[in-house]
Amino acid sequence: MIKKVINRVLNKRKSIYIAETQIRFNGEKYYEDIIETQITNKETVIGLGRGIELVFENGKPSKAYQYYEEMKGLTVYSRIKERELQSDETQYKLPVFKINYILKFHENPNGFHQLGGDFSDEFKCPSNNCCIPFQYLGFINNEDDNFKWLPFKIHLTCPLYLNFEEIFLDYSDHTFPVILNLEDVETCETSFNEVKKDSVIIFEEQRFDFKKSVEYSGNIDSGMPNWMQGQYIPTCPKSGRKMKFLCQLHNGSKMKSSTIVPENDWNKNYFEELNFCGGDLYVFFEPISKVACYFIQYT
Repeated sequence: MIKKVINRVLNKRKSIYIAETQIRFNGEKYYEDIIETQITNKETVIGLGRGIELVFENGKPSKAYQYYEEMKGLTVYSRIKERELQSDETQYKLPVFKINYILKFHENPNGFHQLGGDFSDEFKCPSNNCCIPFQYLGFINNEDDNFKWLPFKIHLTCPLYLNFEEIFLDYSDHTFPVILNLEDVETCETSFNEVKKDSVIIFEEQRFDFKKSVEYSGNIDSGMPNWMQGQYIPTCPKSGRKMKFLCQLHNGSKMKSSTIVPENDWNKNYFEELNFCGGDLYVFFEPISKVACYFIQYT
C-alpha cells in the first residue's frame, strides 16, 4: 500500500533540467528555442556546475532550483539554491523536447569524423571574392548514429582569419556549397595583415568519434552548445526554420603546411594549430533546406 502511494506521488512529480541559468519559463519563443537546445539530464547539469531544475507537480511548475559552483580557497563546491518562480511561469506546460547530451571529442584513428585535411574533388571551396581564403576544417559523418538526422556527410569550412559575424552556406550541392550572404561576407576585413587572398594553410588530419559525457573536451564537441557569450539559435534564411546545433570547435589539429609568414611571435600562435583567435566556432544546420550557419563567440 505504501509503495503504491509513493509511486502515485512520484508519477505526479517530475523535473526537467536545463543546462543554462538565464532562462524564463513563460513560453516565449526565444526561451523555448534555448530550452529545446539545452534541455538535458541531472547528471549533466551537476557535471557542468550550472543549470536550472524545474519541478512539476500535477502537471504544473511548483519549484525551481539553480545549480551553480562556488569557489572557496582552492576548492570548488557544488551548490543548489531555490529560484523563485515568476508569475508568468506558474502555468508553464511540461515540454516534450528530446533530451540533449554532450557529445565529447574522443580521438580514434578509425573514427567516423575528422578534423583538418584539405579541399578535394569530394568537397570544393565555396566561390567567393573575400580578402582572405576559406580553410577546410574537417567533416561530420552522418554514418554515426548520433547524426542520422543529417542528409549527408557535412564538410566544414570557413575563413578563420576573416572578421565575419555569420556565414550561411547552402549545401544543396554538398560537394560545392554556396554562400547565401555572399555580399556581407565579401565586405568583411581581416586583422591579420600577413594573410593574403592566395594564402594557404592546411591542418593535419585527425580522426575522432563522439562519446556521451557530462563535460566538454575543449576541442570539438556536439550534442549541446557551450555558450561563450550568450544563447543564439540561428534561423535559416532559406526556409525560415530554426536551425539545429551541429558542433562547436575550440581548437584542434596542428598546422600541416602553410604559406603564411607571421608578422610577430604573438600572431604565430594563431597559425600553429586550428583555432579561432580565442573564440569558439559554432555550426548549426537545417537538414531540410540543407543550409549551415557558422559564427564565432569569444569569452
